[in-house]
Amino acid sequence: MFDTRLQGRDFVADSNFIVDMAIWPWTSRFEWRQIDLDAFPDVRDWYLRIADRPAAQREYDVPKVTMPIPRP
Repeated sequence: MFDTRLQGRDFVADSNFIVDMAIWPWTSRFEWRQIDLDAFPDVRDWYLRIADRPAAQREYDVPKVTMPIPRP
């Protein structure tokens, strides 16, 4: 389970942040999927760590701005 993988970790992979960036866009649609990230505290914290990164904020709007990054 994803939440278990993130226990005691800041990111999914120890040395390859690209793994996190490949997963994060799917997770950013948690509202569409009606998933309460508060039920998965390690996933929620991971999600917010990435959402707060300027690079993630820039890339979220590619190819066009549609809405702000959702926050749990």
